[in-house]
Amino acid sequence: MVKENVRAYIQREFFRGEAANVLSDEQALVTSGLLDSVATLKLVLYLEEKFDIFIDTSDIADGQLDTLNSIEALVAAKRVAS
Repeated sequence: MVKENVRAYIQREFFRGEAANVLSDEQALVTSGLLDSVATLKLVLYLEEKFDIFIDTSDIADGQLDTLNSIEALVAAKRVAS
């Protein structure tokens, strides 16, 4: 459910009208340049609001927002911690 929500958000917000349905679970988002710093910040805000979690800068720096799989793991870990 997390991956599907995040995939839909990324496609809607950052790939408007483009064929982004090929966004795989392991596609690098940040390190590949698909998401720039502004897009990454928007993604963080979306995740915090949608999943009622807090993401700090160390999560971003550790690459935990780079793939849909790593985002799903981060959300799961944050939910357990809270």
